[in-house]
Amino acid sequence: MLKRALESLVAQTYPNWTAIVYDDSPMREAHEIVIELNDTRITYHANKQNVGAAANINKAFFRGSLLSGEFAFILEDDNWLLPNFIEENIKILNAVPANILLRNQEVWLDSREPTKTLDTTKGLWLQEGLYTPYDFSVQLLLHEGISNGGLFWRTTCMTDLQVNSSVTDPGLQENCRTLQIEE
Repeated sequence: MLKRALESLVAQTYPNWTAIVYDDSPMREAHEIVIELNDTRITYHANKQNVGAAANINKAFFRGSLLSGEFAFILEDDNWLLPNFIEENIKILNAVPANILLRNQEVWLDSREPTKTLDTTKGLWLQEGLYTPYDFSVQLLLHEGISNGGLFWRTTCMTDLQVNSSVTDPGLQENCRTLQIEE
């Protein structure tokens, strides 16, 4: 799954991205995949000790820029990006007075050839538009909170998207992150 995710990143129409692969596996399987892709925009980082999925994901929500970029997002190994994901998100954030964007992720059937369904992770719960932090939180908490893979943000945003380390469940982390949105 990681290879598919990273290949979708390499195939982006927006070429000026950089990525860090945080490997939490003691077997370090991700290292071979990064070497095989041979793309200098991808940096590999192995955790010194296993920290668990929630803590590993939470590191990527660092407040500020990890690699000097203006924008950031999370690509978990079980997701992949459509080719214009980065380009479209930058265009949207440059057109509106917002620093955080949540996209409604599409649901695909994972078979030999991924097939698009008409479903999304947020269904009809989230409609396109600008939300106040309060309205955003209320709208999403009625459903399940944000989804890590749907967030795209400016690295200068004032919201701290990292969740307290005492929250060790990735699903609960998303709900907590929803409550932290300040803009």
